[in-house]
Amino acid sequence: MKTLILYKTKYGSTKEYAQWFNEDFGAQELLNLKDFHKAKLDDFDPIVIFSSVYVGQIGAGGFLKKHWEQLKDKKIVLLSVGAMPADTTESQKSYELLPQSIREKLFHYEKLPGKLDLNKMNFLDRFIIKKMGGENLNLMDRKLLKPIVEKLQQS
Repeated sequence: MKTLILYKTKYGSTKEYAQWFNEDFGAQELLNLKDFHKAKLDDFDPIVIFSSVYVGQIGAGGFLKKHWEQLKDKKIVLLSVGAMPADTTESQKSYELLPQSIREKLFHYEKLPGKLDLNKMNFLDRFIIKKMGGENLNLMDRKLLKPIVEKLQQS
């Protein structure tokens, strides 16, 4: 079967991780989730989904819930990307918002560190981040993808 990489990004960090993963793994398709047609799901296994986390929710959660019947027997890797560290209560809660039936069947899940670029943010997001004392920040690390790529290659 062919490998598919999907991504859902707000400001570009998630897309950048997806592109790095594709360079390291060599999937057959790399697509923005909004441009993907669900009829193609049957053509791929494994499926690697990169998703931004925004306001405490994994953006691709709706896609997973909506298409879980079609996805549940496939090897699904879910990688969420956000500025909040993986070991925080907030990050754990965003993962737990996914139904348990999905969480139990994921081949792999991981929270990857993202970045904040105030210049790319819309007014409201920039206002909120500044109000919380936030500033430009880049925690992205391509090396974090290596063990995930290797796990998928060995499966």
